[in-house]
Order: sequence, then C-alpha cells, then structure tokens
Amino acid sequence: MEPLGDYLKAVREEKNLTIDRIVKETHIIKKFIHAIEDDDYSEFPGEAYLKGFLRNYSEYLGLNADEIIRRYENIKLAEAPTPIEQLIPKPKPNLKPFVIGLIGLGLIIIGTGLFFGIKAIVTNPAIVAQFKRDKKKNSTEENIHVLKNEQSEFSLKKDEKVEISVDSVTYFIQTTNIYPYVKIVDSNDQESILAGEKPKKIDLNNDQKNDIEITLKKWDEKAATFFIRRITEEELVSSELAKYQEYLVGNTETLFSASTRSQINFTLNFNADTLVRYMSDDNPEVEKFYQRGSQLEINGTNKIILWLANAGAVNMQFKDKEEKIIPNEPGKVDVKLIYWKELSNGYALQMSSLK
Repeated sequence: MEPLGDYLKAVREEKNLTIDRIVKETHIIKKFIHAIEDDDYSEFPGEAYLKGFLRNYSEYLGLNADEIIRRYENIKLAEAPTPIEQLIPKPKPNLKPFVIGLIGLGLIIIGTGLFFGIKAIVTNPAIVAQFKRDKKKNSTEENIHVLKNEQSEFSLKKDEKVEISVDSVTYFIQTTNIYPYVKIVDSNDQESILAGEKPKKIDLNNDQKNDIEITLKKWDEKAATFFIRRITEEELVSSELAKYQEYLVGNTETLFSASTRSQINFTLNFNADTLVRYMSDDNPEVEKFYQRGSQLEINGTNKIILWLANAGAVNMQFKDKEEKIIPNEPGKVDVKLIYWKELSNGYALQMSSLK
C-alpha cells in the first residue's frame, strides 16, 4: 500500500500547490504539513489533533476526508502487533472418555505456559515503559481545559493546556513552567513569560491578527491562575484603523448610521475615463482603467481604501441608499478610507481622505 504521506504529497504537487500557500490559506502549521507528508505522526500532540489536521489538509486538496481518515486508520491497524490471544492456539477438546486425562494435562500445560508468558510480558522493560507513557498521555489529556465562551478563568498546573477554537481550528496554550516564573507556549511553539497582571496578546493562527488576550492573575508553586478572553472583531478593526489616523486630512463624512455593522457595499459609476485602484479589507490591491459609462461594484467587511485618479469622474451609489456621492472635484486625485466606526448607540459608516 502506498504510504499516505507520499499520496497526499503527490496530489499537492499535481495541483501545483506549495506548502507555503497551503499554510497561508488553511492556517495549518508548516511543520504539521511536513509531518503528514513524511508519515511522521510523532510531531502531533495527540490523535485528535492529527486527525483534525489530516481532515483539513485532505479537504483542501479536494479529497474525501473520511476516506483519508479510514486509510490512515487502516495503516495504523496494519502496523499494530497481533493480539497475544491470536498467537496462542486454543486446545481442541476430545470428548472421548479415555483421553479426558490427556485433556486435563494439556490444560495444565497451557495454563502454566500462559502464566509464565503473561509474567514475561508484564515484566518486560519495554512494555512497562510503553504502559507508563500511555498512562502519562491519558493523564495529560484529562488535564486539557477548553475556552468555551468569550472569556473565562483557568487554574493550570505545569504542562496543562487550554484549547481554543479559531475559525473551526483548534489551537492551544500550555504552561511549561509555574514557579518562580510563569512560562507558556502556544501552538506555534512561541514562548511567553508572564508576570504581574500585564495582558499578553497572542496570534494563534499566524494570520497577523491577535486572537486572545491572556492575563496572569496569581501563581504559586502549585498552579497559576489565568484570565483568557477572545479579542473581538471590533477591537481588531479599531486597532487596525488607528494606524491611519495620522494620515487623515480634511473632514470626516458620515455616510449613514446603523444599529448593527453590515457589509460595505457600493457601486462606482464612471462619468469619464479614469484609473481606479482599491483594497478591500486585507485583500490584495486591484487596479484597472475604466471607461465612461462602466460600473464597478466594491464590497468589504471592515474597511475599503479607494484611489481615484479623477475623483470627480465617478459617483458612489451605496446599497439601499438613493443618494449618490461624488467623492471630490473633477481632475482631483484623491484617496478615500471608508470604514465602520463604533458609536455608543450603534455604528456609523464614515469616509475620510488620506494624504
């Protein structure tokens, strides 16, 4: 049977997919992809983690995830040793009266052999060591905590974990030292030393955005108490927009207000030929020359940056709004930042010029 890792690697190469691209689009850590393709399952902290990453990777490659999991389990089963009861032949009973004594003697011999065989197994150093490792592993898995809500407090001993789900993928933080200082490690093998009550922000999935904030409340020789909360989308947006503040020029225009934040959606109508470039959220920039009479629909979630070579040559028509907005004067080069701003009683979609 072809090794599972070689099969997945062949499918990836056939689709001309690089590991770096898969890491970026699936948020699977690079070392885990290498481990899967090398059939090195010792890199994974547990069976559940392995199957989760194996499922995500195979679905990304367009394969049947359930079939890949079954194939992994079959390989694992084939590598497992044959149970001892299958190696010991069962005696065939002879019902003839004159051999009853021989049967009894045979049973005694078999029983004696089993006794000494089992004794040899349970005293074998390698088997005893494996049993202790399995016991320690099971004990560790029992000490895994889960962040089920937006925030929670945990009391962790050394080597205990907290599992955190981000975009349906499970990550973790683990205590590696408790006293005299507290040290944690995350799924990316990034270590942090915590002291006092200064919050620490952590990016779990390597998307350049912080996912959680962890605060050390107290600790002693036995355990450390942490307060963990998820960082909200509003906080990420506010933090992201803050870097644009020094580049804002002129007055900020409130386009409209709403009780909840929705998709930013508007259409550019071109009254003259002009060049447009825009960036929606963190997506790549798009640049194109548009002729008079054409239209361009732009969508975004948190922010849109719009470069206009001739700001007076277009008007902006927002979804469900009758009013058309002309960004600036004809012949004027302008850069617009369109974003949601959180207010005390809702949200305002605002537009500012950037220098």
